Amino acid sequence: MAEQTRRREEAMHALDVVQREREHAAENERIKLQGRIAEIAEEVSKKILHKEIKLREEATDKFSKIEKVSQEESVEMRDMRCG
Repeated sequence: MAEQTRRREEAMHALDVVQREREHAAENERIKLQGRIAEIAEEVSKKILHKEIKLREEATDKFSKIEKVSQEESVEMRDMRCG
C-alpha cells in the first residue's frame, strides 16, 4: 500500500514537472512572439512615417509649382491689361 502511494506521488510529481515545463515553454514562446510583434509594429511605423514625409514633400513641391504657375499667370494677365 505504501509502495502504491509512493508511486502515485512520484507519478503526480512527474506530471507536475512536465506541466511546469510546458507552461514555461509556452511563456517563453509568448514572450518571443510579443517581441516579434513589437519589431513588426516598429517597422510598420517607420515605413508609415517615411511615406508620410515623402507625401508631405511631394505636396509641398506641387503646391510650390502651382503657386509659381499662378504668379506667372497673374503677371501675364497684368501685362495683357497694361500692354
